[in-house]
Amino acid sequence: MARLRYSGIVLFISRILGLVTGMIFTTIVTRRLSIQEFGDWQYISVIFSYFILPSSFIGFWLIRHIARGEKLATTGLLLNLIFSIPATLIYIITAGPASEVGGISPFFFMVITPQISIMYMSTLLESAASGIKPHLVGYGSIVFECAKISLGAIFVLNMRLSLMGALISIEIAYFLQISFMAVTIRHEFTRSFSKAVARKWLMLLWLPLFSSLSYQMQQLDSLIVTIVTRSTDPIAMLKAAQVFSTIVYYSTHVASALYPRLLAGGGRSDEETSIRLVSLLALPSMFGAIVLADPLLAILKKAYIEAAIVLRISAITTAIVSLTTIAEMAILASEKIDISENVNLKGYLKSKLALIPILGFFHNGVYLLTVFVMASYLSAIGARPASIATAIAVTGLIVTIPMAIYKWRLSMRAISIKFPLKSIMTYGTASAVMSILILLMNPSEAVSTEVGKVILGLIPKIVLGGVTYIILITILDEEPKIIMRGFLRTIRASNLVGKQAK
Repeated sequence: MARLRYSGIVLFISRILGLVTGMIFTTIVTRRLSIQEFGDWQYISVIFSYFILPSSFIGFWLIRHIARGEKLATTGLLLNLIFSIPATLIYIITAGPASEVGGISPFFFMVITPQISIMYMSTLLESAASGIKPHLVGYGSIVFECAKISLGAIFVLNMRLSLMGALISIEIAYFLQISFMAVTIRHEFTRSFSKAVARKWLMLLWLPLFSSLSYQMQQLDSLIVTIVTRSTDPIAMLKAAQVFSTIVYYSTHVASALYPRLLAGGGRSDEETSIRLVSLLALPSMFGAIVLADPLLAILKKAYIEAAIVLRISAITTAIVSLTTIAEMAILASEKIDISENVNLKGYLKSKLALIPILGFFHNGVYLLTVFVMASYLSAIGARPASIATAIAVTGLIVTIPMAIYKWRLSMRAISIKFPLKSIMTYGTASAVMSILILLMNPSEAVSTEVGKVILGLIPKIVLGGVTYIILITILDEEPKIIMRGFLRTIRASNLVGKQAK
């Protein structure tokens, strides 16, 4: 249990540190890019994401095997590298048509071609680390973010390469990340390649394909809106808001150790602890994004303040999704069909491993159909980009709620738990008090065209709000005290090991 909290908190802290450096990078780039160029960047990223989609297929199975003590990282890495070859070739062929649709130079697509192979390696290494030591993924993230901001300062600020500089910076940063990950988990690699396991994974590729497509399907909203409106401006507004609503989703990283722990034999108490941990961080993040929407968006560019309502809605949706992620982990981990050496395709299709992506297809199908209808109508009447983005955000919230409820019902059947409603209400109340305090400090004063004034105006409000929240939850709930005691024990244990080594 202590290990679950430790891995989760370390990952969350690393993500927050990554968020800070990531925000600096985003600020550097968005201040140098026009709204159209920022929209072009998001469009390129969405197109690129479909070609790295198969990179997660092997990782889907690898994490389950490694969590159970099997050393199959070499088999997974070699398979992923083989997959990257056709993905790169198809990407090169389709880059031209994709650039014409978005009205973007094909050269931008070509620059990031090597990143496809890099991402296939990165995904595999993260899956291997997640199965044994999830916090290593957090350390790798810090390497990536620090490298990205350093390279961004060189290519975007100094060399003024604009969008090109942003693309190159991210590509090199990912290469440095996989180098770090390869060194830290090198003991998981053996000289042997398991033909039997590779054959089994290849026969079952359709299952992780289901999972990846169901997730990637939602990203089609960018493509649909761009085609319907013939502009990337609405997507620029939506993605600008999601830069900050993603902060709420970072809370799921505190539960990153839950999945491998459940696979290794964990149960009810682990899931209840994860619910508390995610709620502990997701709720104040959500409330903070709601009350600080205007100044947060002003960090990117004052023009994005129009998307403030989009950020507020997206923050609520993301908080719901964050908690639902725990339910999905419990459902997937409760399935044991893959322990058998036999590959019964019909059995897999009826398993919980297939159920989650099937639900994702249904959810995203409803979402995308509604987005198409809304975007078509609003574009026809000449609605502003921010209005179209708001309609998309509202659609996302409406279709997410019923699906979240259904998944939690399935989860409770898989693992009988006592939902920690009292703790969640405590965190919600403390978050509301924190928000009222921030509002009394008039956060709109932090809105400015100068990023320095915005950040300096936000820092005291965020610090005071955070301190208030921590004090309240420490008084009202036991979980923060347990976390602190666990960290102190870990530090003492580390010091003891260090002294013995000397």
